[in-house]
Amino acid sequence: MYMTNKKEKSSRCHSCLSEPTAHPERDFIKDSKHGVILCSQCIEFFHQAQDQIKGARQNQNEHDTISVLPEVLPFPEEIYKVLSEHVIGQDEAKKTVAIAVAHHYRRLRDPSIGKSNILLIGPTGTGKTEIARAIAGYLKVPFVAVDATAFTSKGYVGEDVDSSIQRLLAASQYNIPLAERGIVFIDEIDKIARRGNGMESGVGTTAVQQELLRLMEGDSVKITRNINGMQEIMYVNTSKILFICSGAFVGLEEMVLKGSQKTIGLNSSAPAQAAHDLATGLEARHLNQFGMIPEFLGRLPVIAVTYKLTIDEMMKILTEPKNSIINQYKKLFEQDKAQLDFSKEFLQSVVDEAIKKEIGARGLRQIIEKRMKPLFYRINEFVGHKVMMNATDYFSTLLAPKDEKAVKAPTKKETKPLIEELKADKKQRAKKDI
Repeated sequence: MYMTNKKEKSSRCHSCLSEPTAHPERDFIKDSKHGVILCSQCIEFFHQAQDQIKGARQNQNEHDTISVLPEVLPFPEEIYKVLSEHVIGQDEAKKTVAIAVAHHYRRLRDPSIGKSNILLIGPTGTGKTEIARAIAGYLKVPFVAVDATAFTSKGYVGEDVDSSIQRLLAASQYNIPLAERGIVFIDEIDKIARRGNGMESGVGTTAVQQELLRLMEGDSVKITRNINGMQEIMYVNTSKILFICSGAFVGLEEMVLKGSQKTIGLNSSAPAQAAHDLATGLEARHLNQFGMIPEFLGRLPVIAVTYKLTIDEMMKILTEPKNSIINQYKKLFEQDKAQLDFSKEFLQSVVDEAIKKEIGARGLRQIIEKRMKPLFYRINEFVGHKVMMNATDYFSTLLAPKDEKAVKAPTKKETKPLIEELKADKKQRAKKDI
């Protein structure tokens, strides 16, 4: 920037349009990079406005900070009960997480208390993500789930770890105090383990672990936000953010139980006891042997283990949680003024297929969606009727509604095309299974 020549008419202020000749008492400053000219009076006005905006934002942030945490923080037992409403089984893991979360949010009032970031270990589809999501929903804090495999070291193609904080800030509607008390869930954390016994630093493995530990121990992350072509720079302190990392860690149980008389594993006939044995015997050296660096593990003091769900637990997942999969589909039908129900045999067949394919609870919705696709597509034909999903032939049995006078039940001729389509879909799946 430099002072302009006051005798030049082209040197007038771009804001108030005043000219140097008309206001000799003012200084006119030109930005050499953008060519913008402002008078000293406008510059002073802009500085005052900026100070007022900062003051207003600080007051709002202080108000938001106070409103983030409830006056009475929940006890671990209360958090456990909430988790049990959303997650079936995994009692030991839920208790461990409940204690860690209760301690973490008490730490926000007293920073001298150590941070309790969490590491969840267990097979896919065992409720690890749902545990973290239920915690965030209960505490009414922003939540974001990211995949560790997408991260690379800064300067390389891919996302850097700071992008997780940017997503969290967006989830909090750019309320910085609220974002600073949110939860970041990092899945597939075992995929960034160091490969082999070497100490090489890979752009997607060890280097990412080192950058993540910077966030977990506490760092000020610079976030740039574009608003109508203008850039707003914000800084988020991560020292109060709860980080929950998750991974399957396939083969870890063999490392822990090596040389032990116990031979039970997470996929055995007694998975809950196996998870307890693994959690009891697991030490930092085992995770270090797996490929996680010691510094990174030091930022994850709380470890919880989930196990492969049993058939009974899978059945409960379909029906018992507040927002169970079955209830969600029933609500979809209700919006179209139709009723939907599922036979026990249908639900059992869905669970059997999920266990056979080893996709856990995460695959239950996928299986149901595939089987009911023809029915969903032609939902308009069943307005005012009740549909029962039958596992025998995977097609719906249409029942007359309670008020038979109000709505006429469909005839066999009307339902024949749908039944044929569902039978064809069943035959095609049977061929694939063979």
